[in-house]
This record gives sequence, structure tokens and C-alpha cells, in this order.
Amino acid sequence: NDRLSFFSSLGVTALVADLAARAAALPRARRALAWLLVLRQAAGFVLFPPRAFSGALLQRAFDRGAASLGPELGDATLVMVNAPSVFAANLVPVWRRAAGATVPAKQRVLGTSFGAVEVERTDATTLVLRADGGYLALGFDEIAWTPTATRPEGYRVALDDVTFTVLAATRDGRPLAVEARFDRPLESPTLRFVAWRGTAYVPFELPAVGERVALPGVEIADLLW
Repeated sequence: NDRLSFFSSLGVTALVADLAARAAALPRARRALAWLLVLRQAAGFVLFPPRAFSGALLQRAFDRGAASLGPELGDATLVMVNAPSVFAANLVPVWRRAAGATVPAKQRVLGTSFGAVEVERTDATTLVLRADGGYLALGFDEIAWTPTATRPEGYRVALDDVTFTVLAATRDGRPLAVEARFDRPLESPTLRFVAWRGTAYVPFELPAVGERVALPGVEIADLLW
């Protein structure tokens, strides 16, 4: 987002001013600089509307996803098997509260990925997720992790109701296969499973023990439109 470049742009402004002062003594350089400034202003004028509107498109997609969960969420833990981004998953309570809807009593996000995800059920309480190309593959995923902090095989995070274990990792240390082991059978009425399909969340049908299901990747066009 352009706002992230605000402070660095202040330094660049001083650099451009210094270069302009040096170029003023050279006629050709002065003309080139003038054309550069004209083109920059023209491009900014043309690109401003779509760049400003892109945020509205994303927000509409996130609001649509949050609303697709229904008006009432009840007391069950909302388990998101997959979502396109941390914004579409972790911030669901924010989007729903802003819309005046109920928020999840508890929420668990098993993974976020634009790519396809294979979900295998290994026993009554456990799912194993394998993301095509691995998790945390996009630039904005750095909001949720530090690239230098690897997640090697065996890395574990234990919450009060589910334990996540990295079963396989990419060469650069991103999770490739993750096990999610719950403290109760997955069919428990206290758990509600959903996954992102197309433009919204839909109920996720749990596979039988030993079976696998494939979640298709998320198309950016579907997400935005």
C-alpha cells in the first residue's frame, strides 16, 4: 500500500530535488527531467482511481466472506480449514462486529493459502493439511510471520483445544504440511468447519478417517468480483 512508502518518499523527494538542481545546468537533462515530471503527474492522475478503488474491492470481498457465515454463529468454535488470506480469516470478528453481526465464540484458522490444499483425516480428532507450494508464500503473509523465522519439521504450537505440528517444510522454512490435532472428535457439535470456495465460506464436509479431499485454489478474480 502507498501509505507504507510515506516516510521513505520524504527522503526520495530530497534526492530528486538534488538531482533536479544538478540537471538545471544541462539543457538536455533539464528537458528530460521536465518530461519525466509531466509523465509522472499524468500517470498518477490516470492510476489514482483504480488504485483507490482496489481497497474497496478487497474490503467488499472480506465483508462478503464474513457475512457468508450466517447471521448467528452460536457457541461452536468456528474452524476455518482454509482461507485466501489472514485478512479474510483472522479479522472475521472485526468485519462482523463492524456490520453489527455476531462474532465467533472461538475461532481457529488451520491455514491461509491461495493455492490448492489437500486435507487428510488421519484419525477421529486429526486433520493433516498439505498446501500446494507451501503456506506463507505471498508477500503480505509477512504480516503474520517473519521470513527469517523458519518453521522446520517438528515445530509445534499448542492451544487449549488444538495442537499444530509442522510435518514437512519447504527449503526456505515455510510450512508445507501441517497436522491439526483437536482435543475432541471432529464431529463434535462444538466444532463448526468451513472453507473458502470461490467468493465466500461454505460448510466443510469432513472426510472419513483415512480419506483425503482437495480444496481448489482461490482465484483472485473470484475473490474481488
